[in-house]
Amino acid sequence: MLEERLRQLAGKLREYHDPQYADALLVEAYYGEPTIGMENLLDNLYDDEVTLDPALAAEIVQLARLAGAAEKKSERLAKRFA
Repeated sequence: MLEERLRQLAGKLREYHDPQYADALLVEAYYGEPTIGMENLLDNLYDDEVTLDPALAAEIVQLARLAGAAEKKSERLAKRFA
């Protein structure tokens, strides 16, 4: 289920990065807006130039696509960690 995978992702983000990213994602998911949550996450990670482990970046991109996030946003992050 997508919501469970988003919670797992939030846990990873909280463990290795500023918890603001996880919190913002979970708020949107809680309100039934996983697409908005993932698009905001993609934008924030990109704009803040957050360094991600390539496996975590790939997971974020995959979940963004599953959530229906704008393709250009996930591609932009994917290119940074390719």
